[in-house]
Amino acid sequence: EKGIGADTLTNEDLVRRMLFGRGQDPEKRRLIRCCALFAFFGVKDDKSHQLAFIAEEVANVSRESLHRLCNELERRGIIQQRGRYMHVRPLPLAVRLAAEWWETVPSGEAQDVVENAEQDLVDPLCQQLERLKDVENAREIAGELCADGNSFTQAEVLKTSVGGRIFRALTVLNPPAAANALALAFGDKTTAELLQVEDGRRQLVRALEHLAFHQETFNTAARLLLHFAAAENEGWANNATGRFQQLFHIAL
Repeated sequence: EKGIGADTLTNEDLVRRMLFGRGQDPEKRRLIRCCALFAFFGVKDDKSHQLAFIAEEVANVSRESLHRLCNELERRGIIQQRGRYMHVRPLPLAVRLAAEWWETVPSGEAQDVVENAEQDLVDPLCQQLERLKDVENAREIAGELCADGNSFTQAEVLKTSVGGRIFRALTVLNPPAAANALALAFGDKTTAELLQVEDGRRQLVRALEHLAFHQETFNTAARLLLHFAAAENEGWANNATGRFQQLFHIAL
């Protein structure tokens, strides 16, 4: 606008102008936030069910309505399509919009999205989640998901590949809550029981590796890594045994 320099615009002004120019459209912005929850999402052929999930289960609109908006935003450069997938761009805008969703959504609704996401949307959801570690509401919801009695304190959930991947994202958002959840789920398991953890084991070892990086969760993570190492059933170098040994160098 004439007479207004870019240095006088707030972050909110810049976001609004990128999305709508000089106008505003709260409903469209709400729908874009729902798309930005995912690092990418399918819209064509055998991946079209991903857009349907976002439309019907997250945004509460029809798939056709959301697809029309995505096409409109693609023409304006806010969404980019590559093959069967779309994603909100640029990345800083996508992260800002995802953060807005987490900051405003009721905690129960957020838990439903995390726990009931389409299986092939889990990884793009987690990729975006891991970028939001400084969003207070996201941290609080991660804590609720990891609270005693909830899904992510149950070994049956965590030892699946999907449950383990979501949990790994929660360790980034709220390390203390995640460490406590793992202790509740696996702290009293025997070696024989831990040997049966296979599908989600990769995700759990990576989660424990992340938790061991933080001083406040090191003791819990190291102890659990040792338990998994005693029940080792993987043959590669970055298994639980390898990661545990890496915690204790004689010299750097």
